[in-house]
Amino acid sequence: IAARFDCALPSVWAVLKQIKVILKKTTSFREQKPEKVSEFLDILDNLKDLPVLYIDETGINRYLYRPYAGAPRGEKVYDKISGRRFERTNEVEQKLNGSFLIRYIDSQIRE
Repeated sequence: IAARFDCALPSVWAVLKQIKVILKKTTSFREQKPEKVSEFLDILDNLKDLPVLYIDETGINRYLYRPYAGAPRGEKVYDKISGRRFERTNEVEQKLNGSFLIRYIDSQIRE
């Protein structure tokens, strides 16, 4: 197209992008091997009758606010807490059929 209309290739790409004509990539990831993908899908298909178990991990800061900060009198402090000043709690929960089964907090099991 660029040679036919005697213009630069980036100009053609810009116009095609504006009119929403884009070229989709048809390649897959290098690490993705078709044999492993089909094997995983076969295993997943065999497990479809089992109940779904949701596992969620989240990290929570122990202090969600800064109790003390320095600023000139009459001015508010808008800065966030810098660095890793406070401890962080990791929590993992398992949920099955609407109820929580096991809760792991900081690598300790709590039921």
